[in-house]
Amino acid sequence: MSAPAETPTTLRTAVWLLAFQAVAVTGITIYLLVRDFGAEGFEARLAWAVTAFAVLGAALLGLLARSVARRRRWARDVAVALELTILAPAYFMVGDQAILLAVVVGGTALAIIALLVMPATNRAIGVRA
Repeated sequence: MSAPAETPTTLRTAVWLLAFQAVAVTGITIYLLVRDFGAEGFEARLAWAVTAFAVLGAALLGLLARSVARRRRWARDVAVALELTILAPAYFMVGDQAILLAVVVGGTALAIIALLVMPATNRAIGVRA
């Protein structure tokens, strides 16, 4: 029986960045929960809906980080698609003068995409070019 292949740095780094995003979204979710308790009426329903979306986002990012670490091909594909969708809000943050936040969010998304499509990561996951 052969020894398991070593995990490439590109894959490890992508997993850490996905985990970082999951923790960041969890922090935002906690902040939203605290704010939701002060909302009333229609504003409260909308606030809880946004918070539920944040909970789902944090859970998805955590699941993707774990699944990419386990070298699941489907997780890599979903993570790339999710990171592509994160680029749109990052772009609009620039227009809202949140340039530093846009650089962090967009830069992290671009880094994850690049790391997940690199040849070393593809070989580790079992994707053949």
